[in-house]
Amino acid sequence: MIHTSEFLLSTYDLCIVHDKAFFMAKHAIMEKWERFLSYHAEKISQWLSKPACKLPDEVKSSTPKISKGENYQGLPYMVLDYPRLFTKQDTCAFRNILLWNRGLYSTWFFEGRYIPMAVSLFSFPSNCELFLHQSVDKWTHELLSEDILLQQTTALDNIQKAAAKLNYLKISSFLPFEKWNTKLENENFAHLETVWRTFSSFGGQVDDKLYNT
Repeated sequence: MIHTSEFLLSTYDLCIVHDKAFFMAKHAIMEKWERFLSYHAEKISQWLSKPACKLPDEVKSSTPKISKGENYQGLPYMVLDYPRLFTKQDTCAFRNILLWNRGLYSTWFFEGRYIPMAVSLFSFPSNCELFLHQSVDKWTHELLSEDILLQQTTALDNIQKAAAKLNYLKISSFLPFEKWNTKLENENFAHLETVWRTFSSFGGQVDDKLYNT
């Protein structure tokens, strides 16, 4: 039997539903996220068109997709998949997901015939921490305690072992919101560009930046 008490609002509940400012701020934040991901997609598109980008043609010809929701572990999120190719057996995608209360996860995701390609293209970054996913659930977006911080001397070996064990390969960086403004204002998107270069094997000159404006 259902009791009316199940539908009663607590004092805290009433404060939340009357807090118009919070929801207006949330809406404004989500709009900023969407503009950020759209800008990111535009820059990636420019780089995908360059001959030096070593990703396969079927991956480079994909289109950006931005999606959002309200219930990743109960919290809002927004995702950019670009480039992206998903089939039952094969995956090659660069996913940027903004998770409420956490930050930005930038992830390269490979399955099937794209795993050997990823291993051959991998380039260890000099100024960005990368984490190798170890979860049996390939759709876990955030980093977990068992995930490995890659070190230059052992990165390739760890990548090969993980791919053989899990039959997929995911490598991520994480930018917490506490560092968001500093990274974007002081480094002009260098964090994102470093993650992008990890597998795109773009052989540009030092001044040939993805984010140059």
